Amino acid sequence: MLSAVNATPGYLAGFIDPGPGGWTVADLASTNGTFLDGEQISWAGISDGMVIRLGNAAGIAVEFGLTGAAKTGAPRPTTASRPRSTT
Repeated sequence: MLSAVNATPGYLAGFIDPGPGGWTVADLASTNGTFLDGEQISWAGISDGMVIRLGNAAGIAVEFGLTGAAKTGAPRPTTASRPRSTT
């Protein structure tokens, strides 16, 4: 889970999921967004060394370092829309 600094208690900005196709990161309709390579994303496959930014294109950096099987599990990041929630 990604929670934002100074956010409302219990508020989640996004989550990281170790799905069957590899690790992914998703923005959960956060107020200021999640960014990859300067572009706002809703979802991306995680690759080794990838850096996302929270809040804006120059915001808090989160760098991913994958090891072992996880390192080869996900395709290069994409900005495709994430699946809609069924709840």
